[in-house]
Parts: sequence; structure tokens; C-alpha cells
Amino acid sequence: MPRATKRAVLGPATLAAAAWLMAAVPADAGGGDRRDDGPVVRYVSAGHVYLDAGADGGLAAGDTVEIYRKDLSIATAVIDYVSRHSSTCVPIRRSDHAPEKGDTVIVVGPRARRGTRPLSPPPAGPSGPPLPPGYDGPMVVTHVWPKHQDARSVRSVETFDIEPRPVPRVRLIEGVVSLEWIHIDDRTVAGLDLDRPTARIRLAAPHLLDDSYAFEMRGRFRRIDRSRSYGSGTHSSEWRNRLYTLSLSRTTRENTFRWKAGRIVPDRAGGAGTLDGVLVETGIGRAIRTGAFAGTLPTWRDSDPRTAVQKGGVYIDYRPGDVNGRRLDGTVAAVGEYRGNTTSREYLYLRSAARFGRRFRVEESAIVDVNRSWRKDVAPSRLSLSRLYLTGRFRGSNGFEASFTGYSRKRYRTYESRSTADSLFDGAARAGGKLRIGARLLRFHVSLEGGARERGSGGGPVWTWSAAARSTAVGTAAFGASLRVTGYSGALSSGVRTTLRLSASPAPRADLSLGWTGSFYTLDIDGKSRSDHTLIPAASLDLGKGVRAGAIYERHWGDDRNENRVIIDIDRKI
Repeated sequence: MPRATKRAVLGPATLAAAAWLMAAVPADAGGGDRRDDGPVVRYVSAGHVYLDAGADGGLAAGDTVEIYRKDLSIATAVIDYVSRHSSTCVPIRRSDHAPEKGDTVIVVGPRARRGTRPLSPPPAGPSGPPLPPGYDGPMVVTHVWPKHQDARSVRSVETFDIEPRPVPRVRLIEGVVSLEWIHIDDRTVAGLDLDRPTARIRLAAPHLLDDSYAFEMRGRFRRIDRSRSYGSGTHSSEWRNRLYTLSLSRTTRENTFRWKAGRIVPDRAGGAGTLDGVLVETGIGRAIRTGAFAGTLPTWRDSDPRTAVQKGGVYIDYRPGDVNGRRLDGTVAAVGEYRGNTTSREYLYLRSAARFGRRFRVEESAIVDVNRSWRKDVAPSRLSLSRLYLTGRFRGSNGFEASFTGYSRKRYRTYESRSTADSLFDGAARAGGKLRIGARLLRFHVSLEGGARERGSGGGPVWTWSAAARSTAVGTAAFGASLRVTGYSGALSSGVRTTLRLSASPAPRADLSLGWTGSFYTLDIDGKSRSDHTLIPAASLDLGKGVRAGAIYERHWGDDRNENRVIIDIDRKI
């Protein structure tokens, strides 16, 4: 819609209208000193920002708010749902920094109505701030700059056609439910056909009771039907269900205390894993959170409850936010697993992350086992490193980026595996690293990778490399193409794998693709060359109302495989 702009002469009528508008807008809208006792961001989801204040705090649906971190404006948002003690808002303007928990919020304008608009932050240029999307009615906009001046800083008054956008409806339950069916037609002499229907559920209800309660569920439910049973532990039919999260949580209005109960993963100490129990957490200022959790350890294979092994721990988490464009945060957790009065495992979880401006970031996570009691007899030292991940990333201009990832993993002993042979633990160890460089060239995004990995059982490292190029949105049908070539060379085999994929969107809600993968390798044991191929046509269609359906056909043939595979999935966004 074109902007019909006319600049008014600053006569008595114009000045009176400007004075009325400024009187209707809070003083904070002009960018003055921010209040320290205003609303605070409590939680951030994919599409909403949740605040710790509601109608009792003077907020109303349709209010425009500004989200700040220190003295930096992070985003502008419109409140779409208000209860007594909490509210949610939808961002309509974002900066390079996404809103985070603990950011402060300032109301910069009352509910939008015909003929008025709240003051905006300082305009980017003479043309003034952009119009919010979805407005098409007349409205007076007053420009104020520089930022820290009062109503007497009015420079101009402009008139636009603006109409308030309908306030979005807040759903009680949100998430995704997906159904998938996989059929494998094995054409080899083994004849191992398979049908595997799967249901995945990820649901959340953040607005329960007085909005301080929240419910979360995430799980996978799978049925496997084989043409026949094979092996001692593989039946012709079986269920393999996993329940990752099923919890109810409550956060106080001031966000100083919260608890979570059910099947949980400690949010700020994810390395502690899953447990069936309860977590309590409290804040020390706005930068430090400390908590404790206790419960039982479910089985890893099918997530069944198990009361024989108890699990508990404490943690402290430090996240001060950005300071002059830099950020440093970290977590320390002490976790213990026990079978009755006997120690099964005790370890420390350590996580830290540092960001220097917008270009460089470093992350680290580690698990250090504490070897006491019977563990002293099976471990070489009092402390042993069982997991370490280290990642560094640099982002430059014009799409250039470089990253490095290093890792080291070792199997850890529990009370159940205390008598397992050392060779099994050494053979399961992994260590390696990978360097990646990517850049944008014209319509293509290209990347190069190189790395090495090694098993603890010996045999020397396996060297890997890859080169890839990807283009998108070429032509009116949004045609895209990608090519990736990977290779490896080790003590037992070496080979190359090539993947080519073509994609197109012939309609706004339809996507089509055709892929081919070829693997060519040689086993050192006999020196013979082998190859396998896969042809993959796929299609997906948006059916509306949050439903999307897709189908994939895979044809495998070569020296090692001869099978047809069909995958059908339907996703429903709630």
C-alpha cells in the first residue's frame, strides 16, 4: 500500500494536535530514563515473549512495548494476551539481539486506535520509522529525536492511513503432533521387510490457571513389525516408546522461585540428563540461578519408570547478559546416581560460553567423573574426563563463517557395569575434530570441511573431508540445487560419497525434490571396489490450518543393498 504522506505546517491546530498526542503517551515513549520496577521478560518461545506483569500492572491487550537489555533496545512488541499477573506479546520489530529472559520492558504507547499511534524509538532517517505491518487507517505520527528529549523536541507531524491489526488469539495448548509410517521392502535373500508406524508429540500449555503454571509433554511412540524375528533379542513385533518430558511447572510472579515436577530435564543443567522427580530453583539477582533436583532414573531404552536407581544434584547458573557487546556465562552442576546405599555414579557437569561481539563465539561442555568407593579400583585417577565438546565459531561479512568442533567421549562405569572388561570401554572411546569454512559466492553458498576421528581401540585415525555448494530461489518456481561430496580414508577402508539434490516450489504450498546419492568405497581386506546408489523423489504439501503432509520414496541398489523404502508423514501444528 503506498504511503500517502503530507507534511503539515506547524500552525496552532497542528501544535495542539501534537500536544494532545504527547499527553496521551507515557513519558517513557520518548526514550527517557527507563523504569527499574517495570515488567520483565519471563520466558521466550518461538513466536511469543512472556512478561511477568499483566492487568494488575496496568497492561492491556494492544499495548505497544519496548524490550531493553541494559540501555540497548532489543525489540518492539504488541501485547496480545493479558491475565492478572502475566501477559504475552508478539514482536513486530527485532534487532540483532533476540529477547531473552530478564530483559526489561517499557510501555511506549496505549492500545492502537484510529487517529493515534504511540511514539516510536528514534527514526532511522528523515523518512521516520516504518509502519507496523497490517495497518491501513489514518493516523498521526509524531517524530521525536534525539532520543533523550521531551515533548518539546517535536520536529514534524505526518499523517498515514492506518487501521489496528486484530489481536492474535492465544492458544491454551501449542505444539506439534506428527504421524509417520515407514515401509521397507527388502529385495535381498534375507527378506527382512519392515513396517514402522511412529507418532511424535511435542505439546506445551504455558497459560494454565493464573498463567504461572505450565505443562509440557514430549515423546515418541513407535511400533515395529518385521517379516520375521532374527537374533536372540529381536522379535517380529515390538513397541519402542520413549517419553522424554512430561512435567508441570510453576513460576512466581517475580520470577524469583520456580518448581518443576514429573519427567524432567534440568533446564540449566542439561548434562544431568533425564529423571522422574522434582526440581526447585531460585534466583540471586538477575544473573544467577541456583537449583536442586532429585528423583529416580528411568531406563534409557524405553523410558520406563525405574525406582531402583535414585538421582539427584545441585547446580548454579550464571548468565549476566551482554556487556558492551560481550557475554560470558556458565553452569556448574554436581550430580549423583545411587542404587540404595551404593554409589552408582557421581560426576560434575561444566558448561561455559563466551561471545565477543556479533562475530566470535566459543562454547564448551564437559562431564568429569568423580571416582569414589568401588570406582577407585576401576579408574586410573580420582577424577576422569568422560565427555568434552569444544566449539568455536567466527562469522564475518558477506556470508563468510569458520568453525571448529572438537570432542572426546569415553564410556563411564556404573554400578551395573562395574565388572565389564576394560577392552569394551576402551573400544567405545571416541575423539576427533572438524574444521569448517563457508562463504557466499553470488547465488551459491559453498563450504569446505576437514577433520579426523579415532577410536580408542586403535587402528589409526580416520580422515574425512567434504565440499558442498548450495543455491536457492532461482527463477519463478523457487528452484534450488545442492551438491555435496564427502570422502574418508582409514586403516580398513576408504571411499567417496556424492549427493545431488534438486528442489522446486511450483506452488506457494507445495515443495518437490529429487535426490541421488552414490557411495563408492574399497575395503583394504580384499582390495575390491564396491558401490551403492539411492534415488530419492519427495514431495510435501501444506494443507492449511497447520497441517502439512509429505511423502518420500527411496530406491536403494548396489553391492550391499537392494530395497525399496516408502516414508509418509503428516504434521499438525496446534
